[in-house]
Amino acid sequence: MSGTNAKSNFSFLNGDHILSNIDRFIEISQGSPSGEASSTRKERLFASLNALQHSNIPFRNEAILIDFNNHDLLEHLIRDGMLDREDTVSNAHVFEEEDRRIIGDNIAKALSLLQMLQPELHHVMNELIGTIVCFRKPGYGGGSVSSLIGAIWFNPLAKWSVIDYAEALYHEFIHNSLFLDDMVDSVFPDTAIIATEEALVTSTILKIKRPLDRSFHSAAVAIGLMHFYHLLSDYDKISSFKEPLALTISEMNGKLKYLGEQGRIILNEMNQFLKKAGL
Repeated sequence: MSGTNAKSNFSFLNGDHILSNIDRFIEISQGSPSGEASSTRKERLFASLNALQHSNIPFRNEAILIDFNNHDLLEHLIRDGMLDREDTVSNAHVFEEEDRRIIGDNIAKALSLLQMLQPELHHVMNELIGTIVCFRKPGYGGGSVSSLIGAIWFNPLAKWSVIDYAEALYHEFIHNSLFLDDMVDSVFPDTAIIATEEALVTSTILKIKRPLDRSFHSAAVAIGLMHFYHLLSDYDKISSFKEPLALTISEMNGKLKYLGEQGRIILNEMNQFLKKAGL
């Protein structure tokens, strides 16, 4: 596996590829090239994302905001089924002040850890992610959704360590990177057919049959987390992903007809990874 300063062989983890996707999306949505003004990239990205998604994701240049009380994002998450209206009864979704302090501190430490381990990727995270919004929902640690690119819903458990925080944030960033890749290059051209019985694939993470896009994402997340734990020298954690990942990729190799060109490119990257790992 590559070290902290190496370029990733996976397009969804490669800083140059992700920034290129951001620039292409800006050009497509605004009708003009993003140019060389990287200082305005994030501003232009979120102007385009918020217009397209009918969202209102707050952002700050060169930083990721942490929000515990954003009504617009809460409503968006409810509309998309990430949270239920029942979760908000008596403000049950709201974190107490002391919890907010702890969560905010741990997110900052987790982002610092990611910056130390993968400085290029940390920079790209700061470009692509505007807000980490924190709401409670029993049984869930958070999530991301393709209709809210640029935001991460976060619900960290009290027992989580800083490493757990970093893993979860990295996990959700990978989803956002793939959502952007799909929007720009159509990883999954037919979103209706990938949920049919014929297109189901075993998820690396959940180890059950899921729609192709969900299992594709799970394989990408597993690969990213294997790299993350390689940098932390946690080889037991790495091993836990190997067999489930190999099964997912093997099954996806039989679903090529459901993937667009970029999806096939990424799947080929995954197969090359398995080959080098001897799986």
